[in-house]
Amino acid sequence: MHRYKFWAPAIFVAVAVLHVSAQAQQQHFTVKDSIAMQRFTEPDPEASGRVTSFSPDEKFFVVVTTRGLLKENLIESTLWLFDSQAVKKFAVHPNIGRLALPRILARFKGVNQTEPGDGAAMVRSLRWSQDSRDLYFLGRDSTAYWHLYRASISTKKSFRVTPPGQNIASFELGGGRIPYSVALPCPTYPRSRVIVGTGMAMHTLLDETGRISCPNGQELWVSERGQVHQILDASTRKPERINSYYGKTLLVTSPNGRYVVVARAVTDVPKGWERYEPASATRKIVASSPKLLQQALDTDVPEEMVLVNLETGAVVPLIDAPLGRGLQFLGPTEVSWSPEGESVVLTGLMLPLDGVAESKQKERLSTAYAVLCNPQTRSWTVITALKRNHLNELHSWFPETIQTDWTHRVLNVRYTAQGPGPETYPLDRDHPMFIASSEAHSSETPTNPIEVVVRQDLNTPPALFVRLDASTDYKQIWDPNPNFKSIDFGHAEVFLWRDAEGREVHGILIKPTNFQANLRYPLVIEARSYRHDLFIVDGTYATAVAAQAMANDGLMVLQAGEPAVPKNDALKKGTAAALEGYEAAIEKLTGEGLIDPRRVGIIGFSRTCDNVMYAVTRKPDLFAAATIANGFTYGVMGYLESVDASPNNAVLNQWALHYGGNPLGKALEAFKQESELFNLYRVRTPVRVETRSPEWMLTDWETYAGLRALHKPVDLIALPYATHVVSMPADVFASQQGDVDWFRFWLQGYKDLDTEKKDQYERWEQLKEMQNRETSSVR
Repeated sequence: MHRYKFWAPAIFVAVAVLHVSAQAQQQHFTVKDSIAMQRFTEPDPEASGRVTSFSPDEKFFVVVTTRGLLKENLIESTLWLFDSQAVKKFAVHPNIGRLALPRILARFKGVNQTEPGDGAAMVRSLRWSQDSRDLYFLGRDSTAYWHLYRASISTKKSFRVTPPGQNIASFELGGGRIPYSVALPCPTYPRSRVIVGTGMAMHTLLDETGRISCPNGQELWVSERGQVHQILDASTRKPERINSYYGKTLLVTSPNGRYVVVARAVTDVPKGWERYEPASATRKIVASSPKLLQQALDTDVPEEMVLVNLETGAVVPLIDAPLGRGLQFLGPTEVSWSPEGESVVLTGLMLPLDGVAESKQKERLSTAYAVLCNPQTRSWTVITALKRNHLNELHSWFPETIQTDWTHRVLNVRYTAQGPGPETYPLDRDHPMFIASSEAHSSETPTNPIEVVVRQDLNTPPALFVRLDASTDYKQIWDPNPNFKSIDFGHAEVFLWRDAEGREVHGILIKPTNFQANLRYPLVIEARSYRHDLFIVDGTYATAVAAQAMANDGLMVLQAGEPAVPKNDALKKGTAAALEGYEAAIEKLTGEGLIDPRRVGIIGFSRTCDNVMYAVTRKPDLFAAATIANGFTYGVMGYLESVDASPNNAVLNQWALHYGGNPLGKALEAFKQESELFNLYRVRTPVRVETRSPEWMLTDWETYAGLRALHKPVDLIALPYATHVVSMPADVFASQQGDVDWFRFWLQGYKDLDTEKKDQYERWEQLKEMQNRETSSVR
């Protein structure tokens, strides 16, 4: 146990005695424990709730867990193999004999250098062979490259399928072929004595190798009969390229393995595509020059769906219109082949504008569709327009899942909260009749002999459970973190309050371990959205927040949502509404006798850094400490570095919405009054600024340098190799433990006497003296 030093009032002493006494009786949960936690990571339990992949013969199923190895600074993923029959026997007779534990099918240690950093794992994309003898998957190593592997179920050995120098982004199985995409590094722009920088992004000028993604940054390859070869476009004889979108690659194989449907970026944009209306005010298709579009990010270039013949290299667009996701139309972009391979369902597409009546054009300008396509003739019929309400509305909704049920030949659409109920549409009519949700066919008929799920809640760590059918109870079959049984976690609960305007706000309150109702605790607010159905360990994201480690150190933590404002006012009024929500939460927790309002801290990450800096400039005495990590504060530096960062300058539009126009033009006065940069002189709260790559440093530097120039207490921590959502163990530890130390110092008066932290506390002591001098001068 570390030793601690304090320089605090007597009230801190009482908390300290209770805290140390509690530690003597139980294991102390730390940031290191959070890093080492085994988390279910495949396919995506937080999004889909599924963690198992059953073999076609249903004899086996697999799960993937991932943890951090702090000493090695590596991420480790393990592929676990379960025997379905043994699990079923346990479900029938749980008290007879022992459940056969899972066997390790494969294990990989590696590094993550790509965004998004959340959910970083070393094993993903599981695919079973039809005969259930092999499992194919992507595994990553210390080179940060993904490789395609085949694991033999009988021998429990894995074999690499693709060459060692290739970085595999995605793959599919079909007809004896394995088409796959190879991620390429973005092209560089060689330095010269003179560079024409007009229209180029600043980061391209500063660092020609610094882009994290680029249009059509993947090549199409095929593995067949033990050999690999590249697919060349039949018309150009150049390698066939594929686009990715926020790290996801659309690559779907026909049943016979002859064709694939992929998404390809269109760098020579048809002028007519500019007419499509985006779903948000910050996205618009712009027919920029191909040269500029090739320098953009992969998400900033329009895409089309194309059909590739793997035997001939022939490439044809399926529909001459862009994908809706490039216009911010939310919902799944899906491809589903019919079992015979004669038809394919495509979802999330816009439709062509030429050759249709004006009324139909108007609808197509602002609607994404699901269509049934004949890939040979390129003919198609509309299945349905995908419903949504406007993104600027208070409660926006859109399709959440779209499933094609080829058995019943229908399309099932489910919507997010606030949307309509499930809907089903037949596939085989030119003008299909809508089938009400009560009549909808379900494509989710269970075929597995047992149901295996992960169960967890706010206070229960995730574990694997099984049941035979709906009439039986769930029984736990595997706990990936048995050591948690000896740890007493801080209790988490849903917390509701109303702000001064009567708007309801929701959050999650994590009380300190060994909570005492007669004590008033320091509070740390995580200014972010939250999940009420997951076990609370860190924050909503891993960056900067260590909720359970803080709770074990006597801090109360509130993962705070924000009062709802109309979305068209979100950027202009959202920060003020968020502050009102924080004030109301502090007032309620104070009134309930839970916290000391003089000892409240706040953490902002990404978007909510703006909320935090707005709060500490408008209410200088509300927070005793603050952290902002890798985020926008809508200041001058962030605005200027975003110029030409995308073809449509989408990010710049956020400033215009925030300040009511161009902040360097007609909205200049609003910019001066509302921007945090011009209000830093008000700050009295010590601020920790956490930043990473040069791109973010430019934005974060504005806050740090402004406070530094004003002789305000500010500390700058740079993690130059970290992802936005920290993922590598060393970065997670630096980010989370740094914040634990920061808030313990300012809210509890504790200093960790670990000699490696001596310089840290010397800096903070100087900041405290700086704060004391300013406080004295104000008085």
